[in-house]
Amino acid sequence: MGEYAQNEKKETKTTSKGNSNKILDLHIEKIHPKYKKLNPNECLDFQINFLKNYLSEMRKVNVKSIEIIYGIGEGTLRKKVGIVLESTLGIRKYSLGPSSSKVTFH
Repeated sequence: MGEYAQNEKKETKTTSKGNSNKILDLHIEKIHPKYKKLNPNECLDFQINFLKNYLSEMRKVNVKSIEIIYGIGEGTLRKKVGIVLESTLGIRKYSLGPSSSKVTFH
């Protein structure tokens, strides 16, 4: 992640309860400026590692919910996101939609 973290899409939406919802766009062109030099497996590995680090950071700062955008495609990234969410501690619930996932933390 390192030097590319600043390219993360960090939108904040305020809900009626005053909680902030974060949005992470995992499209490779949004999180890695040199993505054209990566092969598809390297892109996927980068996206998954980025997601794991992001989830860890959101838990540390007590964010209650996030949305993860992975887009429509062959579904490879969506499946990997589901595996990560299933195995991540501190997630109360999540839903995998066709192009994004909503996650709620404990």
